[in-house]
Amino acid sequence: METLDPDRVVEQFAPVVEPLHRSVVAGVREASRTLGRLRLLGAQYAYLHSHLARAIAHEAFAHEPEHGRWRLVGYHGQNGAFWLSDDRWTARVLHSTSEKDVPSAGPNGARQAFYTNQHLFRMEADALVERHDFLVLWRRHLRTEEVLLRLVHTLEPWPHGTKPRIDLSMPLLPDVDEFRGLVFVPREDPDAGSITLPEEELQEETDHGDDLLR
Repeated sequence: METLDPDRVVEQFAPVVEPLHRSVVAGVREASRTLGRLRLLGAQYAYLHSHLARAIAHEAFAHEPEHGRWRLVGYHGQNGAFWLSDDRWTARVLHSTSEKDVPSAGPNGARQAFYTNQHLFRMEADALVERHDFLVLWRRHLRTEEVLLRLVHTLEPWPHGTKPRIDLSMPLLPDVDEFRGLVFVPREDPDAGSITLPEEELQEETDHGDDLLR
């Protein structure tokens, strides 16, 4: 059985990396400015920041001129849905609280179905043409306030508070050339893999105290 080359995953998402980054960064910054003017930046209003940031990012992406085959799908008015699709793969943009946090599917049947996917790296050579659903998770670095995006591929829903069932976690870097420079590093766990930075860039990230690995 052949496995899907991780480089093909990178190439599939490459056209959307930069416009998505610009959109999410715009959403996060404008949400912070708006809530700051309203004096609503306390921890109890964190939910409001994530919802507002997602709405602004959704609108910003709608005005991005170039993003390959990727386009907005779904109805944003339904709980602020921010979904992208290239007609083969779908990505759902969500907020996460840390570099290790992956929001669980919860009890909703449609969301559980979205989280259920065939293993990317244990499939036949036609894996690329199969439908897959991904999560794009955004967060702000606690110290630097930098907006970071991460691509996650889930295998099945998991109970809240337990280890996420995923086979891919990779940073969506803001520069497409750097994104294409990511290197696949298999985990010891045969059911999981990760993609990380080239060695010299990984050391630089570690020196800055922000581990992009899961």
